Amino acid sequence: MEGDPSSDAQAGPSGPFIERPLGERLFEVADGIWRIPLPTGYPAGDVNLYWFDGSDPILVDTGVKGDRSYSLLSEALARGGRRIEDVRTLLLTHSHVDHAANAWRIREDSGCAVMIRRRAVRRLSDIQGTSDADAPGFLAFLIRCGFPEDAVAKFSGFAAVIQRINRSCPGLTGIDEGDVITGAGNRRIRVHARPGHSSSDLVYEVEGTGILLTGDHVLPHITPNPTLEAPEPEDDPPYRALPCHRDSLRKTAAMPCRVAAPGHGLPFLDLAGRCRTILTLQERRLRDVVRIVRDRGPLSVKDLSLALFGRVRMWDVYLTLSEVRGALDVLEADGTLVVDRSGPVDSVTIAG
Repeated sequence: MEGDPSSDAQAGPSGPFIERPLGERLFEVADGIWRIPLPTGYPAGDVNLYWFDGSDPILVDTGVKGDRSYSLLSEALARGGRRIEDVRTLLLTHSHVDHAANAWRIREDSGCAVMIRRRAVRRLSDIQGTSDADAPGFLAFLIRCGFPEDAVAKFSGFAAVIQRINRSCPGLTGIDEGDVITGAGNRRIRVHARPGHSSSDLVYEVEGTGILLTGDHVLPHITPNPTLEAPEPEDDPPYRALPCHRDSLRKTAAMPCRVAAPGHGLPFLDLAGRCRTILTLQERRLRDVVRIVRDRGPLSVKDLSLALFGRVRMWDVYLTLSEVRGALDVLEADGTLVVDRSGPVDSVTIAG
């Protein structure tokens, strides 16, 4: 669910961070803090889980749903002399399937508390109910983007796909900005809300260590996609992914950090520099959108997406539309572009 359709692998962090290998799929980031990469089957590659050892152990994220992911987690922990049943608190960086889909199973086997950003509690508690409720709005959005009804019908099975690769986890605990989680030998983990890649993104600050767990908010070699989301009932004003992500990146860049431990890829140095790089890449995308609309407009959102990315696989349409919608949210707000919503299909033009 993460990853800009265009890679920026050449724009990585300024230097590596050297972990200590403890065994297959088990690396020590700091004393008692382990990174456990698990396969996802998605282009972003392995997803990183983090284990905080000590009394009342804490696990961060779950990997994808399924026996293989669960077994590999169990095997990695066994190399450190630990078990999934030892988990007392499960923290989720966000609600996407590669980070949260096995939460129900880990909680079932360990009895742990499962914590996620408060606004995501409803969704992860009832995957089927929320995806069914979201489907009509998403299909209507596709029509307004300029997709014909026969093409829109092909997307109608997405709700079933989401339900197949995810599973509800009722009984969640909602957490948010400023909360502090204590455990794993009296460690204090401070919560920072950093929406943008998803509205549920959290960064976890391990107090006194200089370590930040950035989830998919900041990745070392991928520009996180500002993913489309249906609004929550309490949203006022509506959630806008890319504007939120840009604001979040600026906040994170200002935080002291020795090591960034991401949701994908290796831990890295110079988190502030990486935040600035992502902002620069986003600005380049915004300029590309303006240039295309100036040269070819007026354009539907679908045609603008095709001009930016070409034809992509059906699943990647969601990601490319997320990029375009995010750019329009920024450029419409600053008065550069105008989106005419008076007809059945939205039309994008240069302001003035």
